[in-house]
Amino acid sequence: MLSAILFDLDEIIVNTDPIHFQFWQKVLLIHGLDIDEYFYRNHISGCPNPQILKKLVPQLSLEVSKKLENYKDKLFC
Repeated sequence: MLSAILFDLDEIIVNTDPIHFQFWQKVLLIHGLDIDEYFYRNHISGCPNPQILKKLVPQLSLEVSKKLENYKDKLFC
């Protein structure tokens, strides 16, 4: 009998949120937005990278946004 199902949304069975928070904190600070953990949890955590960048740093060009997304993906792979 099945007694449990485990879901892991980012495909790694560890808490990566603190690392993602640190990444976004540094990146957004460069663009003049100083975030805390509360802001991260309520506006960033669980959202796709393109949505985060479009919402919080709309002045970035599509090219710069893509480069930033790729850089972040490389950090976590």
